Amino acid sequence: MRVTSESLVGAVVVVAVTAVASLIIGCRFVADKPRNLSPDDLAVMLELVKNDKIEWDGDVGGLLPLPSDRLIRALESHGDSWIPILMVLLEDRERFAAAHVAITVLTDADRTRNSTHWNGLHVELNADGSATYDPDDIPTLVKYWKKLQPGR
Repeated sequence: MRVTSESLVGAVVVVAVTAVASLIIGCRFVADKPRNLSPDDLAVMLELVKNDKIEWDGDVGGLLPLPSDRLIRALESHGDSWIPILMVLLEDRERFAAAHVAITVLTDADRTRNSTHWNGLHVELNADGSATYDPDDIPTLVKYWKKLQPGR
């Protein structure tokens, strides 16, 4: 078997992603560890659940998140199995807004919205089309989802 630099890098990435996902899940949600998710599934979720990956639109009722089709398919593929991972990502400054959107999509929770807030998340739309989020929302969002997801 011939080992190339590409295959070596690919193997290192898979091992690293698996280790990070195992560490996250193992440290925080041992009892809830999703058993039907593969390392590839976890790698996809870690790639997609990032604040800068969520686009926003709006109408007269307020803000509307536009998660990617790829994220929607990943969420639909395993449903509620993602919630323990998303609950951990909800506490990550680079992922909390995307995790909040993903949990809301998965649970079909009630949504409140206006021009600056979506379901409890402060969203500032920038002229370049990007969005800025307030990390001070993290404790409130975690508390909100823990209340709606008992035992998590």
